[in-house]
Amino acid sequence: GMPSSQSHDDAVMATSDDAAVSKLSAVQLKYLEDPYIQHMVAQPTRRAPLINRGYYSRVRHIRKALDSFLELSESVGEQPQVVSLGAGLDTMWWCLRDEGKAPKGGWYEVDYEKVVRSKREVVLRTPPLSRALGDG
Repeated sequence: GMPSSQSHDDAVMATSDDAAVSKLSAVQLKYLEDPYIQHMVAQPTRRAPLINRGYYSRVRHIRKALDSFLELSESVGEQPQVVSLGAGLDTMWWCLRDEGKAPKGGWYEVDYEKVVRSKREVVLRTPPLSRALGDG
């Protein structure tokens, strides 16, 4: 039969934890640089090489598209906004901010309330994450 909508939602929400664990694995193996993702993961797990390479490719392509969008928008005098749907535990904003590339029009994240609440708790108790919000 069809899964209940609650179990479907739980399965979708679990992907945010899985993505953070996979990204941290790629960072720990030097595929990617992200000093913030470690704070989003309670139990680091080393992923298989194919997963690490897949995350490297995924993050590089998303980042390339984002950099192009931000550069183009700002070159024509716009204040770009980013709305990240299903943002999960992603830490891209902190990485962009470190490079002076945070979108001038704002960065907005949308996700299930449970995911947002969990991320908010981590951010508030983690100074490297929470400090950045005041001057974002």
